[in-house]
Amino acid sequence: MPLKLIAKDKGELQIVSYSLPSLNDYGIRVKSLFSGISHQTEMAILEETTPSFHKTWDKERRFYSANFGSKKYPASLGYECVGEVVAIGGKVKGVRKGDFLWADQPHSEEFVLDSRDSSYYLLPSEKNLEKYAFLAMTRVAIGGIHDAKPLIGENCLITGLGTLGLISCQLAKLSGASKILSSDPSKLKRGIAKKLGAIPFDSKNSDLPSRIHSLISPGVDFSIETSGQIEALKDCLSSSKIGGRIVTLGTYRNTGKASLPFAEEWHRNRLSLISSMTVNGCPHRDYPLWDLHRLNLLAKELLSKNILKTKPMISHRIRFKDSLKAYKMIRENPDKTVKVILKYD
Repeated sequence: MPLKLIAKDKGELQIVSYSLPSLNDYGIRVKSLFSGISHQTEMAILEETTPSFHKTWDKERRFYSANFGSKKYPASLGYECVGEVVAIGGKVKGVRKGDFLWADQPHSEEFVLDSRDSSYYLLPSEKNLEKYAFLAMTRVAIGGIHDAKPLIGENCLITGLGTLGLISCQLAKLSGASKILSSDPSKLKRGIAKKLGAIPFDSKNSDLPSRIHSLISPGVDFSIETSGQIEALKDCLSSSKIGGRIVTLGTYRNTGKASLPFAEEWHRNRLSLISSMTVNGCPHRDYPLWDLHRLNLLAKELLSKNILKTKPMISHRIRFKDSLKAYKMIRENPDKTVKVILKYD
């Protein structure tokens, strides 16, 4: 029986065996080759800080009800899987055995897709398939850039230099940004950002906004906040020029009693704070010109043509059977991990 990774309970990971559903006429059976760990999302599930553990999302009215949590353990982890097609049903069209594809699937050795579902994308047959484990994060970052609506020659700040932040640095450059400033507490991640063309700052420095204003006066045109940290969001507000735009890609969990200084730059500089979301029923702000499918196709194209550099972002490649060690490493040494790729034998 194949194996999959689950969060058995809060703080507890387990690799368990499971049964695959039978292959019907429209089924596609896939053997996993690579999957990418989404650090923020998956650690939130492990740490039980995802809001759905404590509240229920009302899809119709689109708000959280405080009555009870809808998400329970055990919970699956992951959504960035690259695999090879090993069997298909008799009515499957456009997919052949031996094809490679990306799918929004949890970390598991094998899975079965319905060919009538559009949650997978066929990939070219090439040696470097692991780069497609960045497809979902690339799509999220594209959505953030679209929401920021950069103009050629504008200056920007990217806070948080994990996978999402480093992709955003590259996309800002592609979008015509003049100076791309970036911040993170990790020396490793700042070094990668510099190689990718960004100007890195240590976010631990309390005078970060002052240093940014010294370099770019009177501040950046737009910021993209990817870390999910309130202090980083404050830096974005304080580093912006009048009329600046701040796009949030990170999810703000564990904020405690932290608050934003809305009486300060936010009030004085008429700033715009924009929440970016490409899934969960949120249409693109320029729909119908853009939708989720088109974003995914663009992400695939940027990766296929090697326009985005992914290798500098891969800090570790770990066998799936050793994946529990990967999460331990991410939890204990976040400054030394960027993108962790799981490999399947």
